[in-house]
Amino acid sequence: MGLGDEPRDPADSSGEVRIGVFGGTFDPIHRGHLEVARAAARAADLEQVLLVPAGRPWLRESEPAASPQQRLEMTRLAARDDSLLDVSDVDVVRDGPTYSVDTLLDLRERYGQGAVFVLILGADSALTMDQWSRGDELSGLCEVLVIGRPGETWPSDLPPSHPASRAKYVKGPMLQVSATDLRERLAAGADVSDSLVAAVTDYIRENGLYRAQ
Repeated sequence: MGLGDEPRDPADSSGEVRIGVFGGTFDPIHRGHLEVARAAARAADLEQVLLVPAGRPWLRESEPAASPQQRLEMTRLAARDDSLLDVSDVDVVRDGPTYSVDTLLDLRERYGQGAVFVLILGADSALTMDQWSRGDELSGLCEVLVIGRPGETWPSDLPPSHPASRAKYVKGPMLQVSATDLRERLAAGADVSDSLVAAVTDYIRENGLYRAQ
């Protein structure tokens, strides 16, 4: 069982622990996600990165192709051989839409006051934080780390009231992988070994996910 599901007792830890919080639909989780998590750990001096599959992502127009439990299991399989990565089910087991403020509050209950959370976001998501539900509360719950795509720039004129105005911005890895493209390739029966961890590919095949309709 991962640390995201069975958190350690804060009494067992001396001092603060820096934990990255990387949420996503993960439909499916791919090597690009894993590389972003590792890049974030290097940039923000993180001791661990929690991968947090969304239950019902409120910004997404259509439902994910895989169920929350299936996406959670794929994420666990993708992370199981990397001691830096762990998985949390907080957004899957909670009823209702997935909001980052609820994610962080739930994680605080699980990990206690000894954890410093660093919310890991892409630039597009970070720039919309002023539109998020209770986004003004995030500054008191976490630091923000923005992972930019190659060639992307971060605006220097965000107003101080914007939740991402004090975010740290770093350029992410060059690996370009699209979950949408992966679903199409899987539906076509194409080889996806360059983009998916083998255990995730096996799970997708065994459960008949992303088949052509």
